Amino acid sequence: MKIDQIDINDKASDIQTAAGYFEGNDLGSEDSKSTITANDNSKDAFEAEENTHITFGNGLITAANNIENLGSAFVGFDEMMAEANRG
Repeated sequence: MKIDQIDINDKASDIQTAAGYFEGNDLGSEDSKSTITANDNSKDAFEAEENTHITFGNGLITAANNIENLGSAFVGFDEMMAEANRG
Protein backbone atom coordinates (compact mmCIF):
# COMPACT_ATOMS: atom_id res chain seq x y z
CA MET A 1 0.00 0.00 0.00
CA LYS A 2 1.32 3.46 -0.79
CA ILE A 3 0.58 6.23 1.69
CA ASP A 4 0.43 9.74 0.23
CA GLN A 5 1.71 11.78 3.18
CA ILE A 6 1.50 15.00 1.18
CA ASP A 7 -2.21 14.44 0.54
CA ILE A 8 -2.74 13.53 4.20
CA ASN A 9 -0.97 16.70 5.33
CA ASP A 10 -2.99 18.78 2.85
CA LYS A 11 -6.26 17.37 4.21
CA ALA A 12 -5.11 17.94 7.80
CA SER A 13 -4.19 21.50 6.86
CA ASP A 14 -7.67 22.02 5.41
CA ILE A 15 -9.13 20.88 8.73
CA GLN A 16 -6.85 23.25 10.64
CA THR A 17 -7.95 26.09 8.37
CA ALA A 18 -11.59 25.22 9.08
CA ALA A 19 -10.81 25.30 12.80
CA GLY A 20 -9.93 28.98 12.39
CA TYR A 21 -13.60 29.71 11.75
CA PHE A 22 -14.40 28.52 15.26
CA GLU A 23 -12.37 31.08 17.17
CA GLY A 24 -14.21 33.00 19.83
CA ASN A 25 -15.51 36.52 19.42
CA ASP A 26 -15.90 39.20 22.03
CA LEU A 27 -19.26 40.60 22.89
CA GLY A 28 -19.47 44.17 21.58
CA SER A 29 -19.38 47.02 24.08
CA GLU A 30 -22.85 48.11 22.95
CA ASP A 31 -24.18 44.76 24.11
CA SER A 32 -23.03 45.47 27.67
CA LYS A 33 -24.86 48.72 28.34
CA SER A 34 -28.26 47.42 29.39
CA THR A 35 -28.88 46.15 32.91
CA ILE A 36 -32.08 44.25 32.27
CA THR A 37 -32.15 40.58 33.17
CA ALA A 38 -32.71 39.48 29.59
CA ASN A 39 -29.48 41.20 28.59
CA ASP A 40 -27.56 39.35 31.31
CA ASN A 41 -29.08 36.09 30.13
CA SER A 42 -28.13 36.85 26.54
CA LYS A 43 -24.54 37.58 27.64
CA ASP A 44 -24.40 34.23 29.43
CA ALA A 45 -25.80 32.45 26.38
CA PHE A 46 -23.31 34.24 24.11
CA GLU A 47 -20.39 33.22 26.31
CA ALA A 48 -21.58 29.62 26.46
CA GLU A 49 -21.90 29.49 22.67
CA GLU A 50 -18.47 31.05 22.19
CA ASN A 51 -16.97 28.45 24.52
CA THR A 52 -18.63 25.75 22.43
CA HIS A 53 -17.14 27.24 19.25
CA ILE A 54 -13.69 27.39 20.79
CA THR A 55 -13.94 23.82 22.08
CA PHE A 56 -15.07 22.58 18.66
CA GLY A 57 -12.22 24.44 16.94
CA ASN A 58 -9.70 22.98 19.35
CA GLY A 59 -11.14 19.53 18.67
CA LEU A 60 -10.65 20.05 14.94
CA ILE A 61 -7.03 21.04 15.49
CA THR A 62 -6.48 17.92 17.61
CA ALA A 63 -8.11 15.76 14.94
CA ALA A 64 -5.93 17.31 12.22
CA ASN A 65 -2.79 16.62 14.27
CA ASN A 66 -3.93 13.04 14.85
CA ILE A 67 -4.50 12.58 11.11
CA GLU A 68 -0.97 13.80 10.34
CA ASN A 69 0.53 11.57 13.03
CA LEU A 70 -1.46 8.56 11.86
CA GLY A 71 -0.35 9.19 8.29
CA SER A 72 3.28 9.30 9.42
CA ALA A 73 2.83 6.08 11.38
CA PHE A 74 1.34 4.37 8.33
CA VAL A 75 4.23 5.55 6.16
CA GLY A 76 6.65 4.00 8.62
CA PHE A 77 4.63 0.79 8.78
CA ASP A 78 4.36 0.69 4.98
CA GLU A 79 8.14 1.04 4.64
CA MET A 80 8.73 -1.64 7.28
CA MET A 81 6.38 -4.06 5.51
CA ALA A 82 7.98 -3.35 2.14
CA GLU A 83 11.39 -4.07 3.62
CA ALA A 84 10.13 -7.28 5.24
CA ASN A 85 8.68 -8.46 1.90
CA ARG A 86 12.02 -7.87 0.15
CA GLY A 87 13.91 -10.03 2.63
